[in-house]
Amino acid sequence: MTTNGYSVNPQRGTGLHRTRMSVSNALPVYSSSSAVKEKYARMAKENPWFIPFHLPLPGSRLRHLHVYVINPRRLHAFSTTRFGRKRGTVLLCFLLTFLVLFTFALVKRFGGAEKKWPGPFQGEPRSLIFKREDLQRIWNWEVASGHYPSRHRSE
Repeated sequence: MTTNGYSVNPQRGTGLHRTRMSVSNALPVYSSSSAVKEKYARMAKENPWFIPFHLPLPGSRLRHLHVYVINPRRLHAFSTTRFGRKRGTVLLCFLLTFLVLFTFALVKRFGGAEKKWPGPFQGEPRSLIFKREDLQRIWNWEVASGHYPSRHRSE
């Protein structure tokens, strides 16, 4: 075995080869082997970001519309490796919920005849006719005139 910093031991099987030793630093510097690069290339080929989704065209049995959609397995794997298993899954669920609500908001905005964003209260107006001050004045009049509390026994 040579004593210089450029030795390679092919029998170790670690996939990492020692390329050089720094003069100022006694730690070896490693580069990734071709096996690691092949593994990443194979993984990218087997698990792509977008997968084809075939929609049959109406009126034709042999023709399909090819739509590329994001691969949920790859998206989940990316989020869990980047943010951790629990946090990545929660973040992915939050993102999916946000996208669904955002899609509904866009459909509501651009799908209708009115081209404006929906307001917060779309239902029927409130049925309360009197204001709070009116109700307090009526209550005070009822109490002052002796109508409430009733001193008569109910029969």
